[in-house]
Amino acid sequence: MAVNGSVDNLIDLSGMDLSLKSSGKNLAVLRPIMGEEIPSTRDFEVQGHLTGSAKSLRLSDAKAAARRGSLDFTASGSVKDLIAFEGMDLQSRLTGRNFAELGEVIDVELPATDEFDIQGRLTGSGDGMPLHDVKARGRLGSLNIYITGAVQDLSTLEGMNLQSRVTGKNLVEFGEVIRVELPATDEFEIEGRLTGSTEALPLHKARGSARRGSLQLVLTGKVEDLITLGGMDLQTHLTGRNLAEFGEVIEIELPATDNFDIQGHLVGSTEALAVYKARGSARRGTMELFLTGAVQDLLTLGGMNLQPRLSGKELAEIGPLLDTEIPGLGPFNVGCKLTGSARAIALSEFSALVDKSDFTGRAEIDLRGRPKVTARLASSMVDFTTLMDSVEQKEQKKPAKSRPKDRYFPDDPLPLDALETLDADLVLKADKLQARKARFKSGQLELKLDDGDLRIDKLEGMYKETRISGKLHINHGSPSRIDTDLLIQNFDLGDFLRETGMNDEVQGTIDIATHLKSRGDSVHSLMANLDGSFGTVMGEGYLTKYLDMLSVGLSNKVIDFWGKYDKAKQIKCAVVQFDIKSGIANSRAFVFNTRAGILNGEGEINLGTEKINFLLVPTPRHPDLSFSTRLRVSGTIMDPSVSPDNVSLVGRGATALSSLAVGPLGLLAPFVHLGAPQEHACDIGSVGELEDPEPPAEQPPAKK
Repeated sequence: MAVNGSVDNLIDLSGMDLSLKSSGKNLAVLRPIMGEEIPSTRDFEVQGHLTGSAKSLRLSDAKAAARRGSLDFTASGSVKDLIAFEGMDLQSRLTGRNFAELGEVIDVELPATDEFDIQGRLTGSGDGMPLHDVKARGRLGSLNIYITGAVQDLSTLEGMNLQSRVTGKNLVEFGEVIRVELPATDEFEIEGRLTGSTEALPLHKARGSARRGSLQLVLTGKVEDLITLGGMDLQTHLTGRNLAEFGEVIEIELPATDNFDIQGHLVGSTEALAVYKARGSARRGTMELFLTGAVQDLLTLGGMNLQPRLSGKELAEIGPLLDTEIPGLGPFNVGCKLTGSARAIALSEFSALVDKSDFTGRAEIDLRGRPKVTARLASSMVDFTTLMDSVEQKEQKKPAKSRPKDRYFPDDPLPLDALETLDADLVLKADKLQARKARFKSGQLELKLDDGDLRIDKLEGMYKETRISGKLHINHGSPSRIDTDLLIQNFDLGDFLRETGMNDEVQGTIDIATHLKSRGDSVHSLMANLDGSFGTVMGEGYLTKYLDMLSVGLSNKVIDFWGKYDKAKQIKCAVVQFDIKSGIANSRAFVFNTRAGILNGEGEINLGTEKINFLLVPTPRHPDLSFSTRLRVSGTIMDPSVSPDNVSLVGRGATALSSLAVGPLGLLAPFVHLGAPQEHACDIGSVGELEDPEPPAEQPPAKK
């Protein structure tokens, strides 16, 4: 230490007027002299002009420098009372590599940096050391921090009032600084006014932006505690191309999009973050989604109260979002009020337009245990026309198979395991149904799926004056069990096939009744274990290839023996009934009363092995017709063989039809079992009676 000058009274060290220059290795050696907690240093240097006394010593024209680790501190100015370490007025500058080293000096935990530079005007005393006119910068990795303003107490970093700006290339780095897990980004920028202390650091007039891939986020507002990211009150705007990118950020799987835009009022913390006055839009292909509302907990998607609307030019575009294939059904527009959470969603005020079909009602999706869908829907019109066109086009585009199927009933496992994936309770009521030009009314479906047990207790519709009703029960197990009923009476088959574009030749009204039970997990096993009955009655009309109900292509093979008689297709009345036991279908009746004569059949079809054994016995109306050869049908359903059979005797045949008549309406047994209310389309008691023969001249039937 070097001292030059004078002391007026050496006894009490008063009247000092000295020039001081001091240096050393450790500033802490001045602690006994100053009576203050002075930090340790590596080396230091102090110089200035000392005036006053031992009781009050002023330091003016001061210059000081000290080093500790990577820290370099310089100061210039004055101290009014060096003894009490009060009245400081110093221009100071602190530089270094690691900001955490300063934390060790002032006993406050500070974040690490690669380099930093802080300068400002230091005033006050050792008990409270304000820093004014602050200019600071720091760097950590790609982070750059810029700060201006003031700190009321530099020793404790309390009373901060700083304008701050942080830029970087990855928000994760900033999260490490403030010890909050933040998502990875590309470039980002945060600016605002920092107040408070290292215990609670509010950020006001905040503005932030970040980019990640195609995502662009802009935030404005305030954060009550930047250290914990608590008390957020921010206006947010997120845009991008692919919503799936945002899903990766919040760790929720979201669908891919072409572009999207989300904005809203973000409130809360990283523990519970709500969004209010939300507005969002997204586009994928021709589909557009618009959404408004609020979410109480954005992190868990809890407390949702949203109004979504989804529209597009083709419903099939939704298929990839659901990881499934949906047939082309045309344009759609769907909207509802969505409430609940990601685990339990309620859709009220539901409305949907799909091509010419409309639906209204409500639905619930519960994912808290086994997923369950509950829906109550109504429709003024359900139009199947576009669906039928789509399926036909798809079938036409299928490549031709290299070889014919070996079996008619495939062994491929049915997708019955899907029944175990969710439960359902669905009710759909429709005023009208349409399939091309065919129009139905009063359609209704009631479906319940519970733990793999599927029940369709009501499937009804009216075609013209004909009621169609059915039931289906599938109990998934090992093996699965299926029980189904179907009842149709006075159904105009000709009009229906013509109006749906399937066939413009068939004419006639038919009755159909089936009551079937089985067990199995493929079509083949179900057919092999089938029990029940099938019956159909047809009134006067025109029907081609009706022998194909026995086996594939049988009608064409029979022509080789009987010839092509159009009158054999002109039906006066027909009755078919099969009783089925353990996959063996035995004919109780197989009679077609045609203009060419009566065709009687009897035999059985083994639905398990697909072998057929059937005898066709024709009785021509005119003896000149070759429509008289009895034929034995054998082989398989896929490949039947036909040969003359003049040996076998006719068993039940047409003469036994009267035994099938039950009750005053003469209903076949399957119809009686299902409680059919109407008489058949023809008198089954007279089906087998041959009327007066007609001349052999044939006239083609008139087409409607």
